[in-house]
Formats: sequence, C-alpha cells, structure tokens
Amino acid sequence: MKIKIFKLFILRKNKKMIINIKNITKKYKKTIALDDVSLNIPKKTVYGLLGPNGAGKSTLLGICCGLIRPDNGNVIIKNQSMIKNPSKARQHIGLLAQDSSFYPDRTGLSHLIFYAKISNIKNPKQKAIEILKLMGLEDKMHQKV
Repeated sequence: MKIKIFKLFILRKNKKMIINIKNITKKYKKTIALDDVSLNIPKKTVYGLLGPNGAGKSTLLGICCGLIRPDNGNVIIKNQSMIKNPSKARQHIGLLAQDSSFYPDRTGLSHLIFYAKISNIKNPKQKAIEILKLMGLEDKMHQKV
C-alpha cells in the first residue's frame, strides 16, 4: 500500500519550498510503513494525504511533526531540520488531528513534554511533571496512553 499525495489547490504561485521531505523510510519490525518517501511542498500550497489504513499517512505526519523519528531521511521545515534541530523546526508548524493526537506507544509524560516544547515552554520536562503532580497523575506518568 502506498500513500497517495495530491495537491488540493495553490493559493498563490510561489516556487519557494517551505517543507522538504527527503528520502523518509520508517519500519516497524518487519513492516515497512514508509519507503524512501520524498516530497517538496511550496509555500502557500495545500496538500492532502490519501490511502487506506496502514499506508503510512499518520507515520509521515508524525515524522514531519517530530513525534516519530524516521529510520532514514529528514524533514526540513523553513530551512530547519526536524532531525538536527527539532525545536526550531517545530516553531513553524501546527497540527490539529482529527482524532486523538496521542500515540499509543508513548507515555503521558512524553506527550506533555512534546507539547510543551512545541509551545516554547521553558523547562518542558519539569513543567510536565508539575502538571501531572497537580492532576494527581504522577504515578501514571510513565504508562503508555
């Protein structure tokens, strides 16, 4: 199964690339979720990802947002590498998931740290732990969601 990428529309012609997805590969055990995916998205352009369950759509978006680390490749957002400098790359993105934006293989603490980082909160781990304690969830912070 492959992801089908389609351009919805161009708001204004501009050839400057804002997102560069370069040779992304991601495997989960024996399953290849993404196999050498590359895509350049120009500024002021809207794209969509289509495909059946298991095609790799969520994995690609997770990699683009820094939630998932690829086995190979890189995502460059406004000249910032999601691999080398994820905090700077995340400053240029936003994600609103249709369903729960929690990844079942991550802990509550790791989710809170991630959201604190993309919100430019100082001392993200410390703040996340403070919130978990405030909510009475410190004993569950290392459990997967």
